[in-house]
Amino acid sequence: MKPQFENILMSSMTLWFDNTLLKKGEAFSNHNSLFYPITNIYNGYYSYGAPFRNLIRDEAITGSNIISGVYLNNTFITTGQSGLVAINADQGQLYFNIDQSANTISGNYAVKDYGIYLTNENEEKILFETKFNLNPKTTENPTGLPINAQTYPAIYLKNNGGNNEPLAFGGLDSTNINVRAIVISDSMFSMDALTSIFKDVVRTYIPLVQPNEMPFNSLNGLNKKYNYDTLVSGKAGSSNSVYIKNIYVSKNVTNRGQYQDLNPDAISAFIDFELEAYRNPRV
Repeated sequence: MKPQFENILMSSMTLWFDNTLLKKGEAFSNHNSLFYPITNIYNGYYSYGAPFRNLIRDEAITGSNIISGVYLNNTFITTGQSGLVAINADQGQLYFNIDQSANTISGNYAVKDYGIYLTNENEEKILFETKFNLNPKTTENPTGLPINAQTYPAIYLKNNGGNNEPLAFGGLDSTNINVRAIVISDSMFSMDALTSIFKDVVRTYIPLVQPNEMPFNSLNGLNKKYNYDTLVSGKAGSSNSVYIKNIYVSKNVTNRGQYQDLNPDAISAFIDFELEAYRNPRV
């Protein structure tokens, strides 16, 4: 099926949320480490992982070590060299078409403080029925994270629905969308900083990035350099954007004493976005 307006909105909001948090909050730290073999072979490729996931690849984030390549036995290589097929920064993984386990692979990169994901799960399942592991802050874990590892701090964006209301003759509607960000943090300071950042972006715009503009490939690597500011230049305030009408923050989470799987150090909050776009949906 072709992507529709809400598909485009949610993928665009993920990129916008990530860029806003990294830029305004400087929510990252620079690291270097080895990349370790991962036992499972991903789509026929040999996988090697860092002890972290959620690495930065947005060149608009100043001061961050963008992972554009890695060192193979101290020789710097990029995608297309020495069998390196793709760098999956979100998973903190490298994909090779040849076995490199006899060689040393290392790299410099920046790790996001928060991973950002799309979800359709209900809030209770995310908060109370999912076991999260803390994304390590140092390279103390000498293994690569497997692809199914769930780490926090994390943010889950969920489309909570909306409606179309008639606005003008000729079929112009006001499309209203409600999106909830489910935030799982490891400190109250970080949580307060994050919610403060997003309360302050009310009455601004989320640029819409069309599918053919996305720089990512099927392996979640890059087809070209990724700079969010360049990608969305000129979109804010145009028909290629969505207006943030209201933002509400709630930090009161239901008593979780009966739930055994939630890390007791996790702190949770909801950020609810009321979004609005003027569209001709029937054209």
